[in-house]
Amino acid sequence: MTAQEIKQLVERAIGSEWPGFAERHPLLARALDRDLLTEHVADRIEDDPDFQRTLAHARAVAAGFDVLHPIIERLVRRILAGI
Repeated sequence: MTAQEIKQLVERAIGSEWPGFAERHPLLARALDRDLLTEHVADRIEDDPDFQRTLAHARAVAAGFDVLHPIIERLVRRILAGI
């Protein structure tokens, strides 16, 4: 999986989480640049041990995005909750 593919999954996960985040933090949501947030989150996810284990497993069984999407969504929720 390339960095660009990870970024695309993060972008999709942020998109699905954004309405709830914007509702909880309207001023912050208006101030944040979603492109920069996507870059930041993608970088953090690539360093996450859970993600690395899942990625290694996905590679071992030749799995695609479907295996990684749930963990990326969970990590994006955790990161947005900590903002």
